[in-house]
Amino acid sequence: MLTHVPFGARLSEATISRIVETGTIVSPTLVMMRAIADARLGEHADSAFALALSNVRALHAAGARIIAGTDANETPFAPVPHGASLHGELGYLIDAGMTAAEAIRSATSGAADALGLSDRGRIVEGGRADLLVLGTDPLADLEGLRTPAEVWVGGVQISGRPAGR
Repeated sequence: MLTHVPFGARLSEATISRIVETGTIVSPTLVMMRAIADARLGEHADSAFALALSNVRALHAAGARIIAGTDANETPFAPVPHGASLHGELGYLIDAGMTAAEAIRSATSGAADALGLSDRGRIVEGGRADLLVLGTDPLADLEGLRTPAEVWVGGVQISGRPAGR
């Protein structure tokens, strides 16, 4: 697995081809790359991050297997908040050329498959049953993911309106 897509150099066609040919999974951690660029690169942060987005765009266009990941942490130099940062990551993946459906899949079934967790990441009989029930269409507006109507973990409702109402 490749994490932290580079922002200091453009990935070569040979490197991208090798990633695709070997089935290397890519977790670009764009929210982390943005945080590092902002913390370390000053006036060059925007151009460096644009290069990171360009690298993800090229990987996606070539058919690389991309999963969402944030490398969330609490380090003072480049903090990336746990949980909330995934929303930013999904937005960046869309900025890099993924559709909303592809970005959501990269954080659900795509990530589960990459980690060998076949009991989660999709709604299937016998699955783990971790669900966000939304009041909006996430394919039209990803922001709806931030305020789910209900949250279920392991088949147990932990927030939202009472089940059956």
